[in-house]
Amino acid sequence: MSLRDMDFSKNADAAIAILVLMAGPRARRITEGLVGNRPFVPTEKDHKSNIVINRLKYEKVIGEYDREIKKDPNNPVLWNNKGVSLVRMGAWKEAVKCYNRAVKLDPTYANAWFNLGKVHTKLGKHRKAVSYYRKALDLNDQNISAWNNLGIALRHGGHHREAIECFDRAIEIQNDYEWGWHNKGFTLMEMEVYDSALECYDRALAINPNYTTAKKNRDECLRRMRVAKAI
Repeated sequence: MSLRDMDFSKNADAAIAILVLMAGPRARRITEGLVGNRPFVPTEKDHKSNIVINRLKYEKVIGEYDREIKKDPNNPVLWNNKGVSLVRMGAWKEAVKCYNRAVKLDPTYANAWFNLGKVHTKLGKHRKAVSYYRKALDLNDQNISAWNNLGIALRHGGHHREAIECFDRAIEIQNDYEWGWHNKGFTLMEMEVYDSALECYDRALAINPNYTTAKKNRDECLRRMRVAKAI
């Protein structure tokens, strides 16, 4: 299987595995730890070089994609995967260009539409993100991450009830989806429906007792309840 065939937006470990083959000894030792082949205990020198290594390895991967794209410029997977690597470098606007190219080449490419939604969420362009998530879901309505992210984008736009419908849809597909329960709880908390919000946080924590953000927001929900009752 070549770079032309692998959609790294589906499997981050696959991207790291390719980087292992391209990187030098220090980067190889770090990426092996990331993939989970063996425990990695970073040294002080590793910590100082991680940022540089991460940028260099993604620049190297992007260079590989550029070479592959030159050979096969109409391959949407290559454009999508280049976009994924650019996002990991923080080059979000450049990533948008790649995702746009991917969906222009293949308008049925659900993952590329989803990635457009994610990068526009990062850019704070929630209205655009909503349209891209909806397009992704038109093509694949079983994508729980797309339902979840659509809910988040809608909540940012003040559409709380629609957001809850999205979280419910994600939970319906996968009942132990902790992020869906948490985000539904957060949205209900913003709507001041505290009892229901607490129930959602409890469901998220029952699935993952170490979910720090859910614990923090559950405490915040209790605080808001006390304030509301004191008024």
